[in-house]
Amino acid sequence: TKEITASEAEFELTHHIEVVVGRYRGRIPNWDVVNEPISEDPAKEGPLRDSIWLQALGKGYIELAFRTAAATDPDARLVLNDFNFEKTTEVCRQRRVAMLDLLKELKDRDVPVHALGLQGHLTGEAEIDKDGLSAFVEEVSGLGLDIFVTELDVIDNNLPAAQGVRDQIAALRVRDYLTAICDVVEPKAILTWGISDKYTWVPI
Repeated sequence: TKEITASEAEFELTHHIEVVVGRYRGRIPNWDVVNEPISEDPAKEGPLRDSIWLQALGKGYIELAFRTAAATDPDARLVLNDFNFEKTTEVCRQRRVAMLDLLKELKDRDVPVHALGLQGHLTGEAEIDKDGLSAFVEEVSGLGLDIFVTELDVIDNNLPAAQGVRDQIAALRVRDYLTAICDVVEPKAILTWGISDKYTWVPI
């Protein structure tokens, strides 16, 4: 397959945003402009996810996307959305560092990003790093950014089969997660993810 050139990538990215955001201008107040830009493991892979946009345009694709969205609908609130900031693992800590570095750089360049979306795909068996998550949210809020919880669910396939026990653990994870955030700042929205376990997105 032919590699996409920088000019082709820029056209496709900006055209898509202009068409979609323009179509709903004034009717959709918030947009996830860039989704999941941080790599799975920044210590091993570098801070940014290896996407077609990064390959063709470098990290400037993020700024380009936000500036295009802002120009298309100046009244919309623009969100950068990502996941896996809440566990007690070193990977989560590195992801928090990578995201803060990215947000600081964007703010230093006056890029019109207004909020960070925390996806909140919680793993049932993993405890929430309440102190780490609270400190992260405090730093993000200190940059003048709002917080959205955008994809809240609990992946419970490794929890005990007994429904009461499973539900109690799932509720504990959600409580700890939301408390860690709400102790610092009131999220602008809390959105759950999925309709039911029957239609789960989790590949199990």
